[in-house]
Amino acid sequence: MNRTRMVGRIVSAEECGPGEILIPLRFSHGPRERVTCAETGLLIGSAARNGWKATPREMRARAFPEDSPGTRGPCADAPVRSTGWAVSYELGTGLRLGFAALADPADHAAVAAARRIVEEWTAALRTRLLVTTEKGALCEGARGLLAAVERAGSTPGGRTVVAGSEGCGLTVTDGLHRLGALRTAEAGPARPGDLRVVGPLPPSPADRAAAPGVTVVDAVCERHRATAGELARLTRQGEHVVLAAPLRTIAAQRLREGAEEAEAMEEAETAEEGGTGDEARRGEAGATADGRSDAGRAYDGERARPRVVLSAPDPAATPVPDPHRIGFALVPGQALRPALAVGEVLRARFGHVVPQAPRTYCYEADDRRDTVRCVAALVDLLLIAARPDDPEAADVASWAPPGTPVRTVTSVRDLDPGWLRAAGAVGVVETVHAPRPLAEQLLCALRKLGPSDTVRRSVTTRRVPAQGLTDDPPGAPAPDSSANAPGASGGNPPSAFSIPPFSP
Repeated sequence: MNRTRMVGRIVSAEECGPGEILIPLRFSHGPRERVTCAETGLLIGSAARNGWKATPREMRARAFPEDSPGTRGPCADAPVRSTGWAVSYELGTGLRLGFAALADPADHAAVAAARRIVEEWTAALRTRLLVTTEKGALCEGARGLLAAVERAGSTPGGRTVVAGSEGCGLTVTDGLHRLGALRTAEAGPARPGDLRVVGPLPPSPADRAAAPGVTVVDAVCERHRATAGELARLTRQGEHVVLAAPLRTIAAQRLREGAEEAEAMEEAETAEEGGTGDEARRGEAGATADGRSDAGRAYDGERARPRVVLSAPDPAATPVPDPHRIGFALVPGQALRPALAVGEVLRARFGHVVPQAPRTYCYEADDRRDTVRCVAALVDLLLIAARPDDPEAADVASWAPPGTPVRTVTSVRDLDPGWLRAAGAVGVVETVHAPRPLAEQLLCALRKLGPSDTVRRSVTTRRVPAQGLTDDPPGAPAPDSSANAPGASGGNPPSAFSIPPFSP
């Protein structure tokens, strides 16, 4: 590409106002009769950083190789009302791209700025490797929700209302709006004829209590469903479950509320069958490791009603109603290592815990973090597509290996040619709040700056079916060994998701 590059002056008979820089959308350059501006946003952003306003425009303009304006062209018989600088190059068969910027010839500062802008982007032209992710920032549950809404469509004369998407990020909200769906906070009270899609978080009591005439579609994430099933299993065994929540997310609170609701329903059913409910009123206070309650009363062998508590910021300070009956579960969507560390603190503190079944763990947060690290490990510059004041941008930036240059960009105009000059490999990742097309817009702009290849890198954790844990005789087929068996491609066996979908 650099062997085809031409740089020179550009002139036009069209007038440019004082203090303004014009960007021709097309121009001719020497023997190249039609050169298309590679990306107007790049020049607009550079002009703004230099204190100038740049305006794209369809205009007749002709550039000349080297520094000679020549004597022929559209301005030979007309006065030159704007002048500047241009570069053009060939990218692929027959594709001629370039950058040009013009200003009022009498405005020497503007002409100098136009030249500087074009020269900066000329220096950024080179061959590049572009690296991005396979799945983007959305987890499987969020992608499943959008797919469910798209499949469900809407009922005649009704609305599509989504419950349970809290905490999924603005990308999901934008996607729901694009599909014509509303979130419950936007839709207000349910109406007959509404289509209610619940997910990816477990349903709240309000989500379950659908109004008459409302059709409910269950799109709860399988990881959340599996964790809810584990909470139900542990509490039925009489365990007080510590829900490891290093981050106090909406998902953590929703799981706790769901477990408490299920426990209350089970207690009410027991009372209807003749139970007194006295056990449900015992042991409400937290207990210390010596088995005494916060109020100083010993349990004296009476078991407290099973409860679910969120781990404290300091796991050693997490209150446990009965230190002899402790269960432990993890919140889906959170990194595994900090959550498992909570369980190890409980083991060291009390000597024994009954954990959640490992086959129901969620690896999405770890996979996403490791995917960003995988992309960053291959590049000279990592770009993070985000919104202005994006609350997640700093977290994503912290996942890059030390020493990797990281820049947060909110539009193509944020790209700085100084970042790209020495960057032969550029990575593009995104936050869960980034506008949906931004990452692809950045990649598209980078592809126009020289020959490139785009590759995708992702880390995905898949379960391996257990082998050799049966009583079958030697030589018998291993369980789940077929390609179509549950878990063969990383999924979970049916028993992991034994909680049936809720019904209104």
